[in-house]
Amino acid sequence: MEKFVFIMGSLLTALGIGFLSAHMIFPGLNGAFVSGGYLWAIIGAATMGLGLHYKKRQVVFVNQGSPLQ
Repeated sequence: MEKFVFIMGSLLTALGIGFLSAHMIFPGLNGAFVSGGYLWAIIGAATMGLGLHYKKRQVVFVNQGSPLQ
């Protein structure tokens, strides 16, 4: 699941970069492209960080014994 979260964060960051580059290519676009680009890039970076956090976090399995005796 952490790989999925990291990949989705990468895609959101790419979306934000796309909005920012569209505004750089055609400066006549509305200012919402800039604010939207920064917004999606920040959300994507936070999502990627969350995916990396859960990837590095160790999951401890406790052996409770056999359920059948």
